[in-house]
Amino acid sequence: MKRFILLLLTISAVSISGSSGLKFRDKIFIRESYDESIKIILREIARESGIPIRVDSSVKDESLTFNFNMPLEGAFKMIIEEFGLSYRFRDGIIVVTANRDKRKIIVLRYLNAQRLKDILKRYDIFDSTVSIKYGRGRLNNTVYVKGNQNAISELESIVANLEKAEELKQKSAMEREEVRRKALLEESRLQLQRDREDRERRKLELEEMVKSQALEEKRAIFNSRMAEISRSMDIEIIPLKFINVSMREVEFNGKRVKVDTLEDTLRGLMGIDEPDINSSRSFGVLSRDVAYIKIDKRTNSVIVKDFPERIDRIKKILKRLDRRPQLVEIEVTIALGNSGFTEEMGMRLGGSRSYGDDRLYSLSTADSISENLQSMGSGSREDGDDVDSSSENFNGADILKPIGALGLSSSMLFMGSKSMLNFQLNLMESEGVGKVLSNPRIVTLNNREATILSGDSVSVPTATADKMSLQSVNTGVSIKAKPHIVSTSDETSKEADIILEISIENSSLGSVSREKIEKSESRIESNVIIKSGETLILGGLFQYSSSGSGGGVPYLKDIPLIGLFFKTKNRNIYKNELIFFITPKIVTPDDMRSMQSSHYMNYKRSLELQRAKLNRSVESGGEGDRPTKFRRREIDHLKILSGEEEPI
Repeated sequence: MKRFILLLLTISAVSISGSSGLKFRDKIFIRESYDESIKIILREIARESGIPIRVDSSVKDESLTFNFNMPLEGAFKMIIEEFGLSYRFRDGIIVVTANRDKRKIIVLRYLNAQRLKDILKRYDIFDSTVSIKYGRGRLNNTVYVKGNQNAISELESIVANLEKAEELKQKSAMEREEVRRKALLEESRLQLQRDREDRERRKLELEEMVKSQALEEKRAIFNSRMAEISRSMDIEIIPLKFINVSMREVEFNGKRVKVDTLEDTLRGLMGIDEPDINSSRSFGVLSRDVAYIKIDKRTNSVIVKDFPERIDRIKKILKRLDRRPQLVEIEVTIALGNSGFTEEMGMRLGGSRSYGDDRLYSLSTADSISENLQSMGSGSREDGDDVDSSSENFNGADILKPIGALGLSSSMLFMGSKSMLNFQLNLMESEGVGKVLSNPRIVTLNNREATILSGDSVSVPTATADKMSLQSVNTGVSIKAKPHIVSTSDETSKEADIILEISIENSSLGSVSREKIEKSESRIESNVIIKSGETLILGGLFQYSSSGSGGGVPYLKDIPLIGLFFKTKNRNIYKNELIFFITPKIVTPDDMRSMQSSHYMNYKRSLELQRAKLNRSVESGGEGDRPTKFRRREIDHLKILSGEEEPI
């Protein structure tokens, strides 16, 4: 019996020594870690537990992906075991180190090696990661251990306690009796302490019972009041036309940005918190008894339960938010000009710029360049003479030569009317200086990209090691424009500024082989702010072409060798520039319907003119060699197109 008590005391001492006073807070550690450094996770555990943790430099900075939802102590020990680390707790600080094997020889004074082996094996009170070798013969009082420092220290503590127990065992009977008596006294003291704790527990249970009764009374009063409030609330469904209630991301400056949902926005404005289910259950309150805002994605509606006056406020807010998206019409005129086209266009439109400034500038519709030069400020010419437009003797024509005509090989802004610009383009086209290739027009929503393609899709045969296939290659002009209307106080205004993101690409097919297809591309990308109805002029995409011609003395030029002296060859290289006139304009659905109606009326008027001409031809008996019966068929076809008759 005495021997058993000594062993219990020894094991108790070992357990107390192993804990070393380290105790984490009784708190759940919740964290989602994705490829996160274990040092950062240990630092977060230290912050929440209130125990400083120092990570030794020997610990590698490894990463961990895990969703923590466990006590702080469990999370700490999981990281230690997962990455093979060790730790020690000293002076209120946890020091985490790499697990390094240590070797040590323990010399026994009272126990022998075999006796120690039996005790450790019987009670299984040492770390299995420690390797232990027990001495024999003359070395039966030595033990050789190998493992991490923490485990060895724990084993030394166990051996020390066992040595003390063996020392006590070897003392006299009087000393052993004294030990037994002290043990009995300690047991009595512990029993008294347990009795005292039991009385305290019963006292706390009684107090909790009293509090529970008071809480039930408060719960009944609270539920009664909430029922009265709920009866005075209304429920209303507010349908939305244009807002996407489920949208959580918007595009801003070319990037997807997360935003609050409409539900979050309304709750924040009205001061309505999301119902806490756990909190409601604790008071016996259901969500039907409180004000709430819910989103119905199926019908794109907002469901509100609140007092009537607060519902009216929400309706007013939604009415201002649920706005019809604005439309932007983008008209693009693509012109091809020769080497003198841009200078001629700049001269005719007139312009204003700072003298000596080669940056982007704007164009206006003044009658002449000299008239605009009166407001260009002061500067100096190429010959070094000072120029001041505010002087009475200033003459704009004197500096017209160093400035030159305002070419359009860069980005410019034309603030005149579109009709005047079209007039100048048509006039220059009739003079043979340039020509208009196309004039597409497209309508897009605000903040939505519009694409205009003008080109060809060429199928090119390609070959691989085992098969032959066709690859489609798109060539030509591609225009991508994305408008953003700058908000103004007047939402119906058509004169707001427009931030225009424009990308123009001109591509052509290069050399083609079985292995690869070469494609030459030139691109313009720009971001500008422009008023609705103004025209952005972009240039700088050049096209080069060549042509050859030959001549010479008849007959003599065809003689081999000698004919080289009697013939000539000419080769000309032409440089043309693509100019883009881009006009964004804010339009409304009424404008769209008006434009469609206008186009339809013009179409019907054209059909009527054609039919009148054919009727005159039929009445006169026909003209040329076309028979009259074919003209009558054309008249019937025009009646079907105009909607006067149904097709048979």
